[in-house]
Amino acid sequence: MVAIQITIQPAINKPTEGEIKFRTAREFIIFYTLKTIKRYRHLKFTPKLHQNPRKQSN
Repeated sequence: MVAIQITIQPAINKPTEGEIKFRTAREFIIFYTLKTIKRYRHLKFTPKLHQNPRKQSN
């Protein structure tokens, strides 16, 4: 959906090259921020979710 927005919007609005660069940069910043948050949350919560049941029972 993000990729579609980037391709459609310039055709409708015909923005300047600087605006296109700014939009692209903003999309990348949002994307990588979300990716980093997901990775951080995954690292933070994975040990609790994937504890070995055999170790607990012994």
